[in-house]
Amino acid sequence: MILREEQMQTFREESERQYRQRVSAMLRRRYSKYLGDIEDDLLAERIDYGMQLGQRFGLRGRSSLATFVALLFVVGPTFHEQPTIRRLLRDRATPAHQRMGHAIDHAGADNWEEAKDDRGEDSWPRSLRREPV
Repeated sequence: MILREEQMQTFREESERQYRQRVSAMLRRRYSKYLGDIEDDLLAERIDYGMQLGQRFGLRGRSSLATFVALLFVVGPTFHEQPTIRRLLRDRATPAHQRMGHAIDHAGADNWEEAKDDRGEDSWPRSLRREPV
């Protein structure tokens, strides 16, 4: 059996869609207090944003990307801008599949505390903010 490129692309897209659904379910199950009453569509957009952002740091493994996305909600959508965390996420000396865990383990509590962003919706890019009610 030979699969055409279009078929392979369809399989990849479906796999990514299912993965994003699993990340969404994990966030709702484990971190609901950080999500509030966010609508499914906006949560999906923020997950996509986080995946793309994590990939810019060279993160590739699904576990690393899911952790990165979770931290956007738990610590704040700008946690990666904290200088020490940013340096650790960019560190090419650490293999990509270990980089997220390495940053968590080695950034230090003070840097994680500094990375916390309490600005709420204003911390997210404008296109990912909830509409005021």
